[in-house]
Amino acid sequence: MRRYIQTENDDCLRTALACVLEVHPHHMPHFVDVYGAHYWSGARDYMLRRYQADLNYIPVQAVGKQLFGHIEPPHGYTVGLVKIVRGNKRGGYHAVVCRDGRIVHDPGGWHKRSWASTFKLLGWVVLRARSWRYELKG
Repeated sequence: MRRYIQTENDDCLRTALACVLEVHPHHMPHFVDVYGAHYWSGARDYMLRRYQADLNYIPVQAVGKQLFGHIEPPHGYTVGLVKIVRGNKRGGYHAVVCRDGRIVHDPGGWHKRSWASTFKLLGWVVLRARSWRYELKG
């Protein structure tokens, strides 16, 4: 995992994915600018084409439940999706980097504040490699 900080021209999803994949954020598209309201499906398509990796979302509420087997917090590095609950008058949502289900890096620079009081973790975006060539580090 590399620790990139997003610039004004970046978006948090792009930067968090770049941290997990260990590629520079400029080698990834600005998903919101390119795909607009369809940034999630655009990101999924891009990751599949470029890295042969699926993006799968696991909501926090699903942990411990039996859906298609027992669900546990993801292991290794993942992108975490959070709701901003303090420090931003607009509120909103944000992407961070997690390891073993816990926030370890905030590419948006909120890292100077306490994550526990700033963010509410909603779920994780898990990258699952479809090819040994792009096996993701954990």
